[in-house]
Order: sequence, then structure tokens, then C-alpha cells
Amino acid sequence: MPVPASLASLSTTPASNQPSGGENPFPDLDDHIRAGYAFDAQNRDAIAAKLNASAVSAFGLTLIDDADAATARATLGAVGTSGDQTVAGVKTFSSSPIAPTPTTGDNTTKVATTAFVKTTADASAAAVEAKVPGIGQTWQDVKASRAIGTTYTNSTAKPIAVAIVATMNAGVVNTLSVDGVVVSYASVGVIGAGLPLNAIVPPGSTYVFTNTGGTSIVHWAELR
Repeated sequence: MPVPASLASLSTTPASNQPSGGENPFPDLDDHIRAGYAFDAQNRDAIAAKLNASAVSAFGLTLIDDADAATARATLGAVGTSGDQTVAGVKTFSSSPIAPTPTTGDNTTKVATTAFVKTTADASAAAVEAKVPGIGQTWQDVKASRAIGTTYTNSTAKPIAVAIVATMNAGVVNTLSVDGVVVSYASVGVIGAGLPLNAIVPPGSTYVFTNTGGTSIVHWAELR
């Protein structure tokens, strides 16, 4: 009954190792026992060498007893690809993160009701800017094409600002209305006085400057 000489000569199948079932273990039983102890010592030293601080850092050794990936992430301070986590501190991204469009909760309301939020329908920054009043608009003198009592329509895609200055006789009332609602009003008791009228006109809305007599337009400008 030969005594195993190395780890390589051993089998993971118990019945394939010495002694076989039909052999008398004596007189070599003590040699078999000592060989088993020696193999245990070899395994011990091999494992110790793998875990030696020169091969594995002290920090790496702290991960060995972590029971699962979540525990290991906690040890590493890493962010997982799924599950709820709180990330503290300032994080700097070299490029913009991509996030899904909110579908539930308060964020959905904010996206749906805020015209200036870039949505999936906005293909570029220019598409967002097209919604913002003042961007891409200029103040224009439109006096030559405007008249008292004529209704005009804001046919642009943005709100426009209307600013009118007119001279007035005493007791005259000037009004600037948007969609039939008076939004700016002026009346004086001094002949020749000039007062401004101002309004914001939403896209598609109508606006009209009216008076009760004795008025002449001095300035009419629009931000459009």
C-alpha cells in the first residue's frame, strides 16, 4: 500500500485514494497519517503565501470576508448599477449624464408644465431656446404698421412684448387689451400728456390699442 508522495497524487474521489478497501492499512498507517498532515501543512503555507501582504494589500484582505457584492461595494465605497443608494459629495462628470424622462411623481408635473425644460422632442439647444422669450427676439419700431382700434395677432411661436406711448387729451381713456381683456390703462386730466401702455401677448393671442378720442401714437415698439 504505497504512501502518497505529493498533493498531485491525491484524488478528489475518496475511493480512489490509498488504502483501498481490500488492503490491510498496517503497518504503513502511521505513514499515511503523517503524509496527510504534511499535505495539510502544504495547503496552509500555499494559502498563506497567496494572502501574504506583499501579494495582497491590507485593503484587499478586507474584501475577502465580505459576504456579497453589496457588502463589497460598501467596503469599496462604490456605486452599484442597480438598487437605491445615496451618493454624497460633489461629483464632476466629464460629459453630461443621460437620464430617462420622468414618468411618475412630482418630476412629471414639472416637465409637463415647464415650457423651458428640454424634452425628448427638443433635438438641440436651439430647440429649447426657441421656447424662451427674449432669446432670438429684438425690439422693433412698428409704429408705421400699427393703428388705433385695429386688432393684431401674435403669429410668432413666442410671447411678444408690446410698448406704446401716446399723447392724450384731458379725460381721454387709452387701453391695451389682449384677447379681449384690458391689461394696460391710461387716463389723464392734462391736455397733451403722454403715458405708456405695456403688455405681454402670448403666441396666437390678439391685441388691440383703443381710445375714447383725442389720442395720437408717439411710439409703438414690440419685442418679437
